[in-house]
Amino acid sequence: MERRRGAPVGRPGSEVLGQPLSQIKLEGIAGERLLERAATRPLPEGGAEEIFTTADDNQRTIRLKVRSFAATQGEPGGLICFASDVTELHQAIENVRLAQERQQGINTRYNEAIAQLRSSNEELEAIIEELQSSNDELRTINEELQSANEELEVMNKELQLAGTEFETVDGQLTARSADIDRANLLQEAVIRRSAIAVIGVDGSGRVNFCNPGAARLFNCAEDRMRQRSIQRLSLAPLPRQISSRIKQSISHKLALSLKAFECAIGADKVKLSCRLTPLTNGAANHGALLIIEPAQGSGRGPQWR
Repeated sequence: MERRRGAPVGRPGSEVLGQPLSQIKLEGIAGERLLERAATRPLPEGGAEEIFTTADDNQRTIRLKVRSFAATQGEPGGLICFASDVTELHQAIENVRLAQERQQGINTRYNEAIAQLRSSNEELEAIIEELQSSNDELRTINEELQSANEELEVMNKELQLAGTEFETVDGQLTARSADIDRANLLQEAVIRRSAIAVIGVDGSGRVNFCNPGAARLFNCAEDRMRQRSIQRLSLAPLPRQISSRIKQSISHKLALSLKAFECAIGADKVKLSCRLTPLTNGAANHGALLIIEPAQGSGRGPQWR
């Protein structure tokens, strides 16, 4: 026997040679148990491991393997015991396990961050598309307003040239006044035709935002619409089946897109589209945004009042 890396053998090999295996005393109770097991019954395949405490109160793990050998040339057979200190091996295995757990945690957090970033990008793209659509409508309104302003400038120049002829100026003023009225009506009509109804619903299903277009469409004052449950709010003149689908989608926090459905507004029948977008952050529900607008290809849109 020999001492290797703290193995529990405290005696020279010359003192233990020829001694019965069960009577060899080692440093620490664990070593004695291993030798006793090896002498009385076979150890399991791969050897047995037990923990012993060294003289300086350090715990070490020893793996003991026993191999038998046959008698040769008249010599009796016996056992060969191999004792190895596997403390550092166990610690290395535990370190690898802990490192794998940390790596798995890092991978999980990374995948969650990627999923959240992808969701945020999709919401941002939808907002950008809505802003682009609004910009196109505002650009159209500005172009028509600019055209009306140019017409007013021409009228003012004509009035200045006719300043010396009272009767002519009076007639021109009357005519131009009518033109101005028509221009103002045109401006108002442009704004009304570009109306978009927007309703915001909080997480509890109550209306927390509505624009003038929504108030005109549903014939209800803005302050009366706010803080009312969307489930109790009448969405007329929208068709009943459309109203039901919108309310069910809000209740179940589902997105909804309806294109080119027919709606009677006053004596007119127009085609509208609506989009319902749930506002969420992970598992948290922040409500929904409902947008109702003229369907594409339906002209300038309804003039709801």
